[in-house]
Amino acid sequence: MKSSEIIEPTFETLLLVNGTVSPAIVNTDTIFINGKKLSTDDIPLSATVTVKGNRSRSTMSVSAHLMKQGSQNFIGEELLHDDGISPDIVAGDSIYAGKVEYSILRSFVGNISVSISGSSETSASTIFFTSISITRKENNAPVIDQLNAPDTLISSSSAQTIQITMRAHDADGASDINSVFFNSYLMPDSLTSKGIVTMFDDGGASNNGSNGNTDAVAGDGIYTVTIIFPANISAQKRRFVFEAVDASNSRSNLIIHDIIIK
Repeated sequence: MKSSEIIEPTFETLLLVNGTVSPAIVNTDTIFINGKKLSTDDIPLSATVTVKGNRSRSTMSVSAHLMKQGSQNFIGEELLHDDGISPDIVAGDSIYAGKVEYSILRSFVGNISVSISGSSETSASTIFFTSISITRKENNAPVIDQLNAPDTLISSSSAQTIQITMRAHDADGASDINSVFFNSYLMPDSLTSKGIVTMFDDGGASNNGSNGNTDAVAGDGIYTVTIIFPANISAQKRRFVFEAVDASNSRSNLIIHDIIIK
């Protein structure tokens, strides 16, 4: 009688190391589309990705995926090869290479995540992460103007609401504006902020019932917020300092406005 044998499953460890991406830094303000540089430009780009594996091309498939910072959607993906055909240099050396095509709006500033992964018929590899930094060296700062807010308020036995609106615009396009907000101060203390209040230009889409979003028209450049003054508020002077910040963290001019409460 033959003895029974226990066959142990075999597992292979697939490793990816020494991943690179080139170029790793892209300044989109050096790129012209049809001889111009517009904030609405969709800029086509490419990146060469390489990685070292511990298995040959006959037993391992390797790919790279690109994703914008803060997003869950791929903006580019490509198989990497070890066949000696450019951008790969030497066939069969377990160094995989490929060129990944992707595109971004000129107004985007931030990181592009690059994940490199592999697999065989039986196993998945480790994942190697790197990134591409997207910058703008000729960025225009946002500008704010056309503030609409009261100068005085009469204290009342009931809470009072006031709507504040202001225009914000950017030569690099409306999509380049990251946030519009104000700080408030109880004068004469001009150093201690009573808190930052965000203003909105989304037509009220992000209104959660407590953030004061009463914006009427999305994307018209008019930022809006409604704030509440409590009942029987004491006589005082409130100072509001308005500002905007764009995707490159460039800050706008300041608008300072006082409301006298009587």
